Amino acid sequence: MSAPDQGYEGALAGLRGTLNAVPTAIVVTAGDGCIQFANQQAHALFGYAERELDGAPLDWLVPFDVRDRHRAMHSQYFAHPSGTEMGRMRDLYGLRKDGERIAVEIFLAPLTLGDRQLTVAGISDLRERRRLEAAVESAALHEQRRLGAELHDSLGQQLTTIGLLLSSIAAKAGAACPSMAEELLGVSSLAREALQSTRRLAHDMTPRGPDGDGLGGALARLATSQAQVSGVMVHFDARGVDDAKLPRSVAHQLFRIAQEATANAIKHAAATEVKIELAVSPSQARLAVTDDGRGFQPSPDGAGIGLQTMKYRAGLIGARLSIDRPASGGTRVSCVRPHSTAAVAASGA
Repeated sequence: MSAPDQGYEGALAGLRGTLNAVPTAIVVTAGDGCIQFANQQAHALFGYAERELDGAPLDWLVPFDVRDRHRAMHSQYFAHPSGTEMGRMRDLYGLRKDGERIAVEIFLAPLTLGDRQLTVAGISDLRERRRLEAAVESAALHEQRRLGAELHDSLGQQLTTIGLLLSSIAAKAGAACPSMAEELLGVSSLAREALQSTRRLAHDMTPRGPDGDGLGGALARLATSQAQVSGVMVHFDARGVDDAKLPRSVAHQLFRIAQEATANAIKHAAATEVKIELAVSPSQARLAVTDDGRGFQPSPDGAGIGLQTMKYRAGLIGARLSIDRPASGGTRVSCVRPHSTAAVAASGA
């Protein structure tokens, strides 16, 4: 072993003790994409035995479907190294030895050890945060449905009664006081409009999701109901759909994304036609909502509630959300979610 190599190995050995004492998962890599050292926390996070990752390719920790992109980013970083945080503004995922895809945040920093340029990656596990987020969302959805039911069963019935009483009083007052009867009929008409608004709001708060007949059936119903309510042509097209491949939580989030994208197209893009597509292959599920409206207009700060909600939902299930403008115009919202890393590997991705 040459003197420079001995110096490097000595410096790396000295670094091991320090990084093993750090509570965060740490992975040190070289420019060729090989892991020089991973601390005990990193081995535990990714499910490997102690020292099993040392000398292994970094690809072991990267999901199959993003490896090519990750290699390009890795080379680019080594060409222009700097301290940077990844995952705050987009969803990042690591790959455990058992094939589980885990949400992570990563902080990168350059490191010179001996005569070698390395990169230190601090990796935070977001699984517990995502579980808590999912629990909060489930509780919020339960409360939303409760309020929707209250609107329909309580306020809706009260408005129905008020409308009927007003119509009855107007009929009785018709001969004696026609002007009053006309005013009462006007108020009764307002009560009916309020009842219709209440029913629409209750329906929006308690939509029927992908239960019973699965995601395909739920999306077909969504297309039909949105077309009936809005007058916009809404179509649904399914290819290779097998709901058995989709966990309930995944189907639920994909349905909500489709619901949000469709509502945005109708309310904000002035679309006259919307197409909802669901394609399920051996490796992934792909949802796309395409409209012929005026195109996506991002908010000045990039913090539109609808877009952020869809990105959040995609992140909960390990999916990638993208928005683009088709050649024919309008907007296309796409959400792609691999079934599992094992399925992706089996499909040759």
